[in-house]
Amino acid sequence: HALKRAEYAAEQINMDTQSHIVEGYSALVEHFIADIKAAGGMPLTNTSARSIRWEKGKVEVSAERNRRKETFEADIAVITLPLALLKTNRVKFEPSLPEKMEAINGLEVGNVVRIVFHFKECFWEDFGFIHAFDEAIPTWRSDNRGPVLTGWTGGPKADALLKLSRKKLETTGLKILSKMIFG
Repeated sequence: HALKRAEYAAEQINMDTQSHIVEGYSALVEHFIADIKAAGGMPLTNTSARSIRWEKGKVEVSAERNRRKETFEADIAVITLPLALLKTNRVKFEPSLPEKMEAINGLEVGNVVRIVFHFKECFWEDFGFIHAFDEAIPTWRSDNRGPVLTGWTGGPKADALLKLSRKKLETTGLKILSKMIFG
């Protein structure tokens, strides 16, 4: 699926280079909206899709917007739905998407913990991303804009960290960073 294609694309451009959007992911959404508008499209927000009828070259979306039922037709559509809503199957796809639903049902949503350390100066080389999968906070990113290191984790590791006090979380993060940077 998309994850396999993304992994393949990353291998083609240089697997050792990892990137992030400096302006944040909202910049990506703004870019997509601008592209859609430039191509004559109409991005709709605050609109709840109820059913999506589709075939190659045609899509019809029955939706609710401002408490009124509306139908939208287009050659193509980008549909974004929260995972939890997709799993309820409340938005009906016609024809159905059994392969995609199998993948959707294999995904989970859970807690994420992010910790950001802002130091007086950099004492490390800019490393992009580093990982230590056995640690409580396994993923870290350096920020080339300044002396900032950000760590994060999800799932059961995040659940465990959420039980810690702020001070204990800071201490845990600094110990992990010390091992990762200084050995």
